[in-house]
Amino acid sequence: MRCSPIHTKEVTRIMTHKSVFDQISDDGVPGVEHMEKYVNAFLHNVGTYVLMPILGMVTLYVPVNHVMYDIHVASIKNEVHRRKIRGAMLDSLLWMADRTSVQKYIISVPVIYPAAASICRKMRFTKEGHLTSAYLKNGNLCDIELYCTSRSDVLKQRR
Repeated sequence: MRCSPIHTKEVTRIMTHKSVFDQISDDGVPGVEHMEKYVNAFLHNVGTYVLMPILGMVTLYVPVNHVMYDIHVASIKNEVHRRKIRGAMLDSLLWMADRTSVQKYIISVPVIYPAAASICRKMRFTKEGHLTSAYLKNGNLCDIELYCTSRSDVLKQRR
């Protein structure tokens, strides 16, 4: 799905919000003031899907290969109720399953964000890997856990 200028502005608004930016940025990400250019370039990569299942939330699906997508999720605290995140996330997973060749979904979660890992587990993603010293935050190298699910497991959750 191509991202229109309006979508780019909304994605930038979400990703640069004070409740989101620190959670999604490592030491290599440009500052908030440069994020619009960064987001615009990222959103127009071939094969990247940008879904906004509810106001204040964005899910980005970046192809790793023909059947596997890396998912990036951002939602604004106090704009998106926690209970709505799981339903909105499931809606976007199902959208991808219905319209793409995706067979495997992957989410990379730095270990310093246990709440994100908890949401993955609640969404029935399973931990399938662990990368050591793979994320630089505030000058400290952190590990990353890889949470995955399959197309068939997502389709079983259809309401």
